Amino acid sequence: MSAPPTLAAERTALAWARTGLAVLANGALLLVRVLTGRGAAATAVLVAASVLVAAVAVVLGWRRSRALRDGSPAATRGPWVLGVLVAALCLAVVVVVPSAGA
Repeated sequence: MSAPPTLAAERTALAWARTGLAVLANGALLLVRVLTGRGAAATAVLVAASVLVAAVAVVLGWRRSRALRDGSPAATRGPWVLGVLVAALCLAVVVVVPSAGA
């Protein structure tokens, strides 16, 4: 007899989707800055990077939740990869946005 199903896969998928949405929302705020003429061209690059990091978060979350649902071991590199990407994006925002002017 197998163990009863849990909601771990659904919770994992929702958590990763929230992370992707948060990164995408920050990218939207940067996009507003670019569209109002207060951002430099480098800020537009940060918008594209935000969209890319959000997509990575969603894909990693989908893969992790599928692994949990199937009962296979989940890859442990995903959180590290996303953490490094988000940290690099935050550092880039801190460096580029203040230098882009107010």
